[in-house]
Amino acid sequence: MTRFVRTGVVVGVEGQLVCVEANLRPGIPYFDLVGLAGTALKEARVRVEQAVRSSGLEWPRKRIVLNLAPAELRKEGSALDLALAVACLAEEQNFDAQRLDASIFLGELSLDGRLRSVRGVLPIVEAAKANGATYCIVPADNASEAALVPGIEVIACTDLKTTCHWLQTGDTPIIAPTEAYDEPANPARDWSEIRGQPQAKRAAEIALAGGHNLLLTGPPGTGKTLLARVLPTLLPPLQGGELLDVLRVRSVVEGCLGGSLPQRPFRAPHHSISSAGLVGGGNPIKPGEVTIAHGGILFLDELSEFPRSALECLRQPLEDRKLTMTRAGCRVTFPANVLVIAASNPCPCGHYGSSVKGCSCAPSQVARYQSKISGPMLDRIDLQVRMDRPSANDVLSDSNDPFDRTEAVRARISKARAFAVARQGCINGELSSAVVATVRATRGTLNLLRRSSDQLGLSPRVITRVLKVARSIADLAACADLQPEHLAEAFDLRTLEWGSLSCAH
Repeated sequence: MTRFVRTGVVVGVEGQLVCVEANLRPGIPYFDLVGLAGTALKEARVRVEQAVRSSGLEWPRKRIVLNLAPAELRKEGSALDLALAVACLAEEQNFDAQRLDASIFLGELSLDGRLRSVRGVLPIVEAAKANGATYCIVPADNASEAALVPGIEVIACTDLKTTCHWLQTGDTPIIAPTEAYDEPANPARDWSEIRGQPQAKRAAEIALAGGHNLLLTGPPGTGKTLLARVLPTLLPPLQGGELLDVLRVRSVVEGCLGGSLPQRPFRAPHHSISSAGLVGGGNPIKPGEVTIAHGGILFLDELSEFPRSALECLRQPLEDRKLTMTRAGCRVTFPANVLVIAASNPCPCGHYGSSVKGCSCAPSQVARYQSKISGPMLDRIDLQVRMDRPSANDVLSDSNDPFDRTEAVRARISKARAFAVARQGCINGELSSAVVATVRATRGTLNLLRRSSDQLGLSPRVITRVLKVARSIADLAACADLQPEHLAEAFDLRTLEWGSLSCAH
């Protein structure tokens, strides 16, 4: 008789259900696992048999054939251990057929029969709920994560024996409550600690209000990195579907989700990162930094030092806010709705264009350095601001301006975002079509945009992005209509001289 037990794996960041088909026949004891299993799954036979024996249960002395369907999908990881054990024991232990058919099983088995936590529980349970599952049996450490999916009953088990008891009797196991995991609190810097950079701080506030990408250039030591690292404290908390998307990615990448709500992601990969590390890849395909930062900030420090091939891979996700990767027999779409904050020196010595210290680089060196960032990549960065060294008086002064406090800036950003969502259903940076009709620009504003765009030779992409930035400036000012002064500031905050030496050279 063939038994069917449901479980699942993660493909990209989405859950994919897998059915374990178990056929036990009399004969010489034998165990065969088919269905395109990965290395960890091929080793499961040893773990499962030893876990069954350590739990005081009898291992079937029969010819056991397990098939993992669908057969063309490669299965990786150890989350299928529990389902394999249940499939092998279903006939001998007289499990309740109705509970067995309505359940999905996830968990890694240790040799003594205990259940270890696994990654990707949240997206797999979501897929199970969509396919009509009533129960999900998971390790106790994954219970709070599985409970995020409404409409499915979570059965938290500590070991294989507890799982078998529930399948036989329906008695819900009583698990001692565990302490909620709290993320270590990083000491947050106040926005007012950044001194003497009013234009950069204004640009950062606009970038957060509208979800616009930002490039900060300037000599070393001017506060580019400090400014970028303070930005997560200014973003509003995650809510609704956005929160679930971030938790889904975190479940796949990190594993167990704690009891506290996560902060918005902030990822700062080193500039030696590969293309696969930045956007994802490998076999099986794993998410990269741009997906792990989904819903938060991707900080690219020393932008000009990144491999150009890696930066070019960001062009699609920055435009579409998602990333589609195709490999042999596999097509995966990763979410990639990130706010990119980049920082770079303008030249190898870092002082090109500085009013404080002269540049020691030859024009050809500056051109070569700036050409590492391509024109299409710069097109996708809405705000490009130059920072210079502040005076000693600015650095040492004691600023107590309440308008510049973190709480005040966060409130302005949240209000501007709410204004945009109420008008168009999303923040300004996420507008994809009908931008002119949506931003409610006055006739004088559109005429100014036409004249300026023709004189500067702007591409259609840049024109629409400048318009979105201007709309965010208007939202910060609580203006219903987009005025010419908002558009003028948007142009002022987009430096067009980066790469000019490279073009002339």
